Amino acid sequence: MFSITREPPKELDARYWYYIWKSKGHERKGLADYNDFLDTKEIFHNKQACPIRIDLVQENQIIANIQVSERKLLVTPLLFPGKYYQIMTTTTPCNYGRHRYWFRCPACQKRCRKLYAFLQVCFFCRKCLNLGYRSQICLPWVRYSLMANKIERRLISMGGDLSQKPKAMRWTTFRQLQEKAWNYEMMAEEMIEICFLSNSTA
Repeated sequence: MFSITREPPKELDARYWYYIWKSKGHERKGLADYNDFLDTKEIFHNKQACPIRIDLVQENQIIANIQVSERKLLVTPLLFPGKYYQIMTTTTPCNYGRHRYWFRCPACQKRCRKLYAFLQVCFFCRKCLNLGYRSQICLPWVRYSLMANKIERRLISMGGDLSQKPKAMRWTTFRQLQEKAWNYEMMAEEMIEICFLSNSTA
């Protein structure tokens, strides 16, 4: 028995896959930017200056205390006095003799750099909380515009822009970045035209 698959029209691609995802029960991800998080880079960046205790503050009130050690974190919510839970940490060696610290997600035990807050005092990884980044939820032309703006911000930070090469950059690198930014802008304009054409014909 053969199954026939029909390819969606190009102008209806986004709407077609939206209904496919909806029929399969996919849930839209929340934004990780809106959640508080713990970051190993901020906590363990300097081993000598590693904080012994961290207070989680929300609306000018301390809601939890975190005791930090090299191998684990003890989280004590003030809403449940006398109770706490552990967040284990692990390390991987770097190329120059130091170590990089990671969290172990309390739910899936996977290694991750950031743990995001759930119900203010519980921390889990991004996948367990079904969180996504802003670039993953943006419309296609918005994503292309963000990628072009990212290249432009990089050139501006080095003292140049899309029309002027920074002093500390090779001409080949500058031309590659310039071409990428222009291509992203063209792709964004094409996606906007396709969207308006599909909406006008619908």
